[in-house]
Amino acid sequence: ASGSATTGAYTAWGTNSDHIPQADLAITHAGKLWVANTQEFTGTTGTMFPNRIRWSDENAPTRWTQTNYIDINDGGQGIMALASFNGVLIVFKEFGVYAILGYNSDNFQVIQLSNKVGTINQNTVCTTERGVYFFSWPDGLYFYNGKQIMDVFENIRPIIKTSKVNAAYTNKIYVNNINDRIWVSLPYSEVTSVTEASVSFVHD
Repeated sequence: ASGSATTGAYTAWGTNSDHIPQADLAITHAGKLWVANTQEFTGTTGTMFPNRIRWSDENAPTRWTQTNYIDINDGGQGIMALASFNGVLIVFKEFGVYAILGYNSDNFQVIQLSNKVGTINQNTVCTTERGVYFFSWPDGLYFYNGKQIMDVFENIRPIIKTSKVNAAYTNKIYVNNINDRIWVSLPYSEVTSVTEASVSFVHD
């Protein structure tokens, strides 16, 4: 993460820049470093841009052009997670999923994949060779295969509808790929309210 644009340690923007913008998320995709949910400085004043995604210059993760960004304002406040799959950058918000298509700064375009599901934090997205799994609250686990989003949680959705998953601790939900199976860890209990991921469900 970078500091103030006036520290003199780097040039913030342009061909001589030498920094990485402050951001909550970062991922490599299409020969660039992408960051999202940024804080950007004018002088010593930082401004939050929770819906902004930026990309570095080609093969230059510390060189950034000031105009190279996209704001995705729909789908809730804040970009929650990023994933790269099959040549497409997937952007997750709480109530929406978006795909950024293209390979050059002059032809990137945003396509909405869903306005019904999204994800809740960067730990609830898992990329595999088959596609991208993500947990949407309060709907459950979904799978994007590059063509469509599929519901893979239907059989056990009652565990959420009957309040066995603590809705106050959705930040303790995790999705991981272990031995080619998808593990969904939840703050789950049938008898009490738990505050940590206590049970893992496995999608084979």
